[in-house]
Amino acid sequence: MATNSNVKQNFHAETETFINTLIQLELTSSYGYLAMSTHYDRDDVALSGFHKFLKDMSEKKKENADKLMQKQNERGGRVTFQDVQASSRSNWGKGSEGLAAAMEAEINSNQTFLKFHNLAETHEDKHTMDWIEEEFLTPYVENIKRLGDLKQQLSRAGDGLGEYIFDKELAE
Repeated sequence: MATNSNVKQNFHAETETFINTLIQLELTSSYGYLAMSTHYDRDDVALSGFHKFLKDMSEKKKENADKLMQKQNERGGRVTFQDVQASSRSNWGKGSEGLAAAMEAEINSNQTFLKFHNLAETHEDKHTMDWIEEEFLTPYVENIKRLGDLKQQLSRAGDGLGEYIFDKELAE
């Protein structure tokens, strides 16, 4: 099997390694959001809107990992898979706790993608910089804003009946 790529051009080894790190990050995030979504689908929690919202986030993370793998191959890099770690939590409490955890995870992921963008800039890889901005940085900023809005709306709605009504609207 060939180890050298015929298409690799201006694609630094550090960039290739970092993309594999990002693939791992996105797959781990997908797995984490899937675990969160199942918590809200339990019969003793029964928040179907949160379940649907977090399951959709899990799917988006999986799609992000797919984009990263495709880009790695397109640029002549090699995808290396690592074990995906399960979340250390199995209980996320009320919907507000789940939104807070999701927002923290998104902010942390965004920071990692910003580091990647800076790395690409260091290696003068304009193609990767543009791609990261378009495919990841802009959507992350939009998603963080959306999560912030949802957290605020849920805070206004309150616990109990407010959370129930919020959950029903989230499901739509």
